[in-house]
Amino acid sequence: MRLAPTLAAALVALATATLDAAGRAEGPAMVPFDAATFRMGSADADGEPNEHPAHDVTLGAYLLDRTEVTAGAYRACVARGACEAPASRARLCTVAHGPAEAPASCVSWQQADTYCRAVGKRLPTEAEWEHAARGGARGPWPWGDAKPTCERAVTLLGDHSGRSCSPGGPAPVGTHPEGATPHGVEDLTGNVAEWVADWYADHYLGGGGSPERGPAWGVAHVLRGGSFRSWPRDARVTARSWATSGEAGPGVGFRCARDAQLAATP
Repeated sequence: MRLAPTLAAALVALATATLDAAGRAEGPAMVPFDAATFRMGSADADGEPNEHPAHDVTLGAYLLDRTEVTAGAYRACVARGACEAPASRARLCTVAHGPAEAPASCVSWQQADTYCRAVGKRLPTEAEWEHAARGGARGPWPWGDAKPTCERAVTLLGDHSGRSCSPGGPAPVGTHPEGATPHGVEDLTGNVAEWVADWYADHYLGGGGSPERGPAWGVAHVLRGGSFRSWPRDARVTARSWATSGEAGPGVGFRCARDAQLAATP
């Protein structure tokens, strides 16, 4: 399976950072992915029940933010009146208290969806998220088969550990390049769990809908990637979690996506 971006898509990616009114880059640069078919989910003997069944998904070309949306970018959206400030102002909520380079956290699904739309993007589908995290390989982590370390990802130190690689909250985005995918997408394991567009179901192909877009309805949305508070096992590329649309916490954030055809339209 070949995921290398086309030259045209790569040129589009150079121009996809959202600009604020002063012409400054507000959102992350984006990484392009060609249309592809890939195997999503865990093999029968692996993973949690909600990672089954493994199934083929065909995706159109898309672009994904290289990093999670930052607290600084989210604050800029709030300042111009296009986004709502998160309700929680808990100590580890980065939009309220964190440095600008930290991933935006304590953001609900609705607020994440609103932000992405406000900057001309959208939340990625669950299939797009996993496709990007796999990076063309079948290993359990975005970087391959090697076990997680604090140099690769911000999670708890090990399965069943209570100690985090970053006990004071998520790390600034893009500071763990050893954990990047072959395409250069960063922080897909750990830091903050990421909202995706899909409704959650206890197994794939449940709740109607389609393999590409997920269930047609639901009561909760999918979170992917785990956070600084997650065991490494719960931050694998196939691991799935969920929360209702209004829930948020210090370990919850997001990144945005865009259809490649829309990005290329003048």
